[in-house]
Amino acid sequence: MSYVYVFADWFVRLLVLNLLWVVLTVIGLGIFGWLPATLTVIYILKNWLYQKTQVRSIKSYGKVYMVHLKKSQGLNAAFLIFGLVAYMDFFFFVDQSPMIASIGLGFLMSVCLALLVLLLYVLPIYSEPDVGLRFALKLGLSIGMQQWGRTLLTCLGLMLLIGIYYVRIDILLCFGMSLTLLWVLKTTKMVQNT
Repeated sequence: MSYVYVFADWFVRLLVLNLLWVVLTVIGLGIFGWLPATLTVIYILKNWLYQKTQVRSIKSYGKVYMVHLKKSQGLNAAFLIFGLVAYMDFFFFVDQSPMIASIGLGFLMSVCLALLVLLLYVLPIYSEPDVGLRFALKLGLSIGMQQWGRTLLTCLGLMLLIGIYYVRIDILLCFGMSLTLLWVLKTTKMVQNT
């Protein structure tokens, strides 16, 4: 019976946390709110998983979100600029000769993959309210380069989750962000010791 209780407890937690992510993203007008909302969800999940503390009040969620809203806008701007440049580069390379297109698109995909791997480790570190971006980037890069096995496991799990979300859109809508971040935190748990 205890397994059923634990499953039901986490089911509700992840559902509420995903709803919280959606609401906080909308409050931040989408573009400005997705990163602080993601950092807030990571922070709350880390507290639940590793510190066994409960963040239960809306006021607590709001305080954590406001801290992340202020500190993450520089990183958010960098993501937006990178996304626009990658989008323009994609269409530039597609219009080139086949050889240049394949080289350019391969390079662009490699850069995007390296950025994804870096983010798997940087965002959990950066979600702590008192950690700066420079420290998070330096530590995330060093851990990401040392932990290839965990990185591969994390990426394989993310591909599996994307496949499940593609087949079952209801799971994506109810648990998409919270379940994805839970997987990332569980498989990259070494960064939780920072």
